[in-house]
Amino acid sequence: MSALEGYALGRMAERGQQETLEFAQRLARRVGRRESPIVDVDTLLAENAMLRSQLDEACSNFDKLRLAHDRLRAWGTKASQVMREHGLIQD
Repeated sequence: MSALEGYALGRMAERGQQETLEFAQRLARRVGRRESPIVDVDTLLAENAMLRSQLDEACSNFDKLRLAHDRLRAWGTKASQVMREHGLIQD
């Protein structure tokens, strides 16, 4: 290998090491700038419990409304049958 080739290879190796070092430094700065969010676990658990309670209440209300709807539909069906029997409505 000639002196010029050795010099060129040495420069390339130095440049590669420098680029690797700069990349690592940029990455470290980027990661270091990010602040981790502070999470209060107790607050999240309390909020979760409150939301579960609201969901249970909503489900209970939905079941009551569905039952009322079914009763109203049955009443309407029966009323329609009675009205048809008396000739008040026709199909």
